[in-house]
Amino acid sequence: MLEYKLGSGWKPLCEFLGKNVPQDVDFSRVNDAETLSKGVNQAAMGDNMEAAKMVLLQWVTPVAAAGPGLYAYRE
Repeated sequence: MLEYKLGSGWKPLCEFLGKNVPQDVDFSRVNDAETLSKGVNQAAMGDNMEAAKMVLLQWVTPVAAAGPGLYAYRE
């Protein structure tokens, strides 16, 4: 059984698997705070854009389309 401590890099993992330590590949650190924060922010921004599209399609577009009709009716 491998007991791996985060941040230990390739060496313990490769020794456990009986493989050579890669020399030209950095150890992946996708779970660091900066990367996770970026991912959360991107997901939130995507959700905000979808919400804005829904508001535009459901409210702004019909009101804008009705505007000329209401203007002509009042005249």
